[in-house]
Amino acid sequence: MEPNLRFECLTDGEPVRIRVWFEGEARPEWAPYEHWDEHDLSLDLSLSRDEIAAAAETLADELNAVEARS
Repeated sequence: MEPNLRFECLTDGEPVRIRVWFEGEARPEWAPYEHWDEHDLSLDLSLSRDEIAAAAETLADELNAVEARS
């Protein structure tokens, strides 16, 4: 299965600018593939390094919780 989210670092300064591309099942219902190019739907985010670290830690905790339930 191909990834549904793709991340691109636009700048690595402070704040860090990241572009998130939505593909496959991650695309909203109003933008299905058959009507759009697959590389057309993105969202740009400006995040501090602390916010990125906190998000990574939260994701790791959630993945560990899922793994523990398996």
